[in-house]
Amino acid sequence: MTIFDLLLIAVILGSAIALAAIRPFRRALLVVAFGLAIYLTVICIVSLGSEQKIMALGDPDCSDDWCVTPEKAHFAGDTVSVEFRVWSRAKRVTQREYGVRPFLVDERGQRFLISQSTGPEFDRSIGPGDEFNTVRTYRASRDATTLDLILREGFGMETFVIGSSQSLLHPRTVYRLKPAPGPV
Repeated sequence: MTIFDLLLIAVILGSAIALAAIRPFRRALLVVAFGLAIYLTVICIVSLGSEQKIMALGDPDCSDDWCVTPEKAHFAGDTVSVEFRVWSRAKRVTQREYGVRPFLVDERGQRFLISQSTGPEFDRSIGPGDEFNTVRTYRASRDATTLDLILREGFGMETFVIGSSQSLLHPRTVYRLKPAPGPV
């Protein structure tokens, strides 16, 4: 849990307290709306000032103790297969992660969704210290000069956490598949 997660909790609790403590409802609603507007503005300002994080294959993406790593990418014509490793760093708790729906995007912003899945879904329960592998296959444009993998998209709790790569207007964290990293 980061300081920004705690700040989100404080804003929500502060809003609830403001609604309960201020007698005239209209005034309470105005105070809450003003506070939320300031908070959303801070999220957007921080996001617009953030640089996109580009990760390499093998780098883990962890949400608490649940982790996923795209380990390998295989190219065959217009087909791209990505091997993922999913594991838990937890010591005692079985957990799962929702909202992981990886897709590819090229330099023009064109999205390529999963065309075939081999192995378990990402939201499968995983016990302490356990892991599993899964493969997702995509049909991508052969002439794409850049192909990036994005793991998550859409709204969730992370959308309202300051500095999160999932927050409003923040550039998404990507795994660069093509061109492959390394010497040219």
